[in-house]
Order: sequence, then structure tokens, then C-alpha cells
Amino acid sequence: MLRGETITNEVNEIYTKSVNQADVAATPLSQYNALSKGFLKVQEILDANNGDDHNFEQLLRLKLLMHKAKIEGYINEAKKAEFKGNTKKAIDQYQEALFYIENDDVDDSLQSDLINQVKERLAALSD
Repeated sequence: MLRGETITNEVNEIYTKSVNQADVAATPLSQYNALSKGFLKVQEILDANNGDDHNFEQLLRLKLLMHKAKIEGYINEAKKAEFKGNTKKAIDQYQEALFYIENDDVDDSLQSDLINQVKERLAALSD
């Protein structure tokens, strides 16, 4: 029982530290990297201790935050390119975002609004 508490506390500390680092990160890539480090540490702990189900939730949360940071990175780069008048690069970044969203392990029905937004921007830029 004490071992389980210790593991849970360690996982919670890693999760909190990773999220806090991501919150103060200057770019989506920096956010992703901070979350990714935490994800890998939690994964190592769970693997070494036969994966406590309670701690698995923190792993899923980190994965979702990483996913969000990755998509935001593509979209931010696309918006920046649009702002600078670089339509080709904007289209490329929106396509990267769309590819990532449609090929991740998250059900597309849960991301339909985001998919539609990206497709709308692509359509507007392609005209």
C-alpha cells in the first residue's frame, strides 16, 4: 500500500512539474517538449511498477496536452505565415495540422470542430 502511494505521489509530482513548465513555455514546441519529458518519466515509472491504473490517468492527461500543443504549434505557424502574407507556408502548416489531427489516435468525431476550422482556412487560402 505504501509503495502504491509513493508511486502515485511521484507520478503526481512529475505531472504537476510538466504542466507548470508547459504553462510558462514561450512556444507550443516548448510546451510539447516539457509535457513529453513528463510523459516519458511517468511511462517509465508505470512500466517499472506494472502500470498502476490510478496513475494511468495522469499519463492520458499528459498525452492529451501534448496533442493539443502539437496542433497549436501547426496552427500558430500557419497564422503567422498568413499574417506575413506567405500563403504557401500557411497552407502547408494547415495541411500538417490536418494530417496530424486525422491520423492521431483521437476519435475524429471528438475533433470535428477543429477539423472543420482547419479545412475552412485551407479552402479560404486556396481560392
